[in-house]
Amino acid sequence: MALQGIRRIAPGIVQDPTINSGRPLIEGTRVFVDRIIGHLEHDMSMADICHEYDLTPEQVQAVKQLSAEQVQYVKGYADALENVVMR
Repeated sequence: MALQGIRRIAPGIVQDPTINSGRPLIEGTRVFVDRIIGHLEHDMSMADICHEYDLTPEQVQAVKQLSAEQVQYVKGYADALENVVMR
């Protein structure tokens, strides 16, 4: 089922079907949430993430506040897109 417009996953986290097939983004940017999750899981500091992606601490905090289910959804969505592209 195709996404119909922008979907809010959590405060500051959205899916826009017009950007990379709806891969979850930090709102107002084109930064993919799954990348930030990966950096956080590998203990990259908030300051380094902010610098690397030109984000505010509040934007990174929005990713840190995702529930386990939301993180699983974001990572699963990104994985599914990569599997489609690789075929």
